[in-house]
Amino acid sequence: MADLKLRLCENMRTIVWPDSAFCFQDLLQFRVAAACEVPPPWLTLQNDLARAGVPPSSVRPLPDRPMADNFGAFLRGEIDVIQMLEPWADRLVKSGAEHVWHRFSQRGGIAYSTFYALRSYIVANRDACRRLVSGLAAAQVAFQAAPPAAIAESIGAWLPDLDAPPIARIIEGSREAQLWATTPDLPLESFVRLKAAMVSGGLLGRDVAYPHVVDAPLSSADPA
Repeated sequence: MADLKLRLCENMRTIVWPDSAFCFQDLLQFRVAAACEVPPPWLTLQNDLARAGVPPSSVRPLPDRPMADNFGAFLRGEIDVIQMLEPWADRLVKSGAEHVWHRFSQRGGIAYSTFYALRSYIVANRDACRRLVSGLAAAQVAFQAAPPAAIAESIGAWLPDLDAPPIARIIEGSREAQLWATTPDLPLESFVRLKAAMVSGGLLGRDVAYPHVVDAPLSSADPA
């Protein structure tokens, strides 16, 4: 098993292979490269490890490098397991050099991309905030209904380094993984998962209560 190319991927479909069963203890025997461009990938991975009874310090993460560098190192056989975001994940899948071993979205929803504002701003500009949330809700409905190829064509100008086919594959894979929210609501469970990872990883020094930072009536599909 150690000579097989593996990959940890946050947002792509699972490709079944002969030894597809995954548990976090398996990582102890491999050279692991974590995504480091932003904190959440490692923070959530270390939290997953701890919840599975695996001390995060027992995993042998390689020195931090950009995903572009890890991409090349993986193909050269210098990395056994690599944690990647898109579009690097799709490029590795398309190359045929590896398989998706585990998809982190299997843990359930998590509150990654979120709009933030001061409480004073929301009070003073609540109507503008309502319109923003209503627009997001309409966009989410349209996004779920549109074919991936049509979406890829409409957003391609903002992704000049990607052609339409990989954009469409990434959209389709993310849909299959139920990665994207279908409404603007911020569920308590998703908030708690991200908060737990940030607290256990040391990025947050204290607990933060959901009602203290989330305006639930405003974030619903029919904002109040």
